Amino acid sequence: MEWPKHLKKTQARQAVLSIFQSTEGSLSVDELQLQLPLIHLTTLYRIVEDFESCGLLNLTDEFQPKKKHYTLAHAHPTHYLKCID
Repeated sequence: MEWPKHLKKTQARQAVLSIFQSTEGSLSVDELQLQLPLIHLTTLYRIVEDFESCGLLNLTDEFQPKKKHYTLAHAHPTHYLKCID
């Protein structure tokens, strides 16, 4: 995956991207903080927003609007289902 040209390659950003690359499902920012406790929560939110705007991450909050989840952007879209009955 190519690094976005307008984003500085920091250790925090590289750590977040590495976690998303090694995770099958989606992650919330709170779940990221559990894996990266030394990175401030505000910084994690900024990183995730930057990655989403660059197209590295996709927002998947259809089922939990109060807690946004993100997945690594893939060439092929991923569809999620939720049983409501």
